[in-house]
Amino acid sequence: MFVRQSLTKMATARGASVLSAQNTNRAKQKKMRSQARSQKRKMMLKSKEILQLMAIISVELVLELLAFVVVPVALLFCKKDDEHLPKIFRWFEDANDYYDGKCAAINGDSGWRESHYPEPKNRTYKARLLWLLRNKIGYFFK
Repeated sequence: MFVRQSLTKMATARGASVLSAQNTNRAKQKKMRSQARSQKRKMMLKSKEILQLMAIISVELVLELLAFVVVPVALLFCKKDDEHLPKIFRWFEDANDYYDGKCAAINGDSGWRESHYPEPKNRTYKARLLWLLRNKIGYFFK
């Protein structure tokens, strides 16, 4: 009888430890699943963010297309000495105004001046037009 009771106690203890281990594993798996779900929620865009993104893209697209029409006309109002477009057209120039201490809004940065159009040529209509079409709507992103 004593052996039987001790065997029953041992089996019950083992069963309880197996059950508690299974419950612990289930709890861990449940916690991991919940963390994965919360990470997915964090990565997904909210509807407000999607609407903001759509608004920005639509404005940017319109300005990008307008640049092909506005920039050539705006450059007609610039003198050879000018460093910027007229104020009403500033959205269409390069926002990073200074490279190596020189204004690059419509005349190009140092790489542009060295490789493509060195000084005095960088102030021609063609050089400015190519620079501004390459670097469209800089002020929109500033």
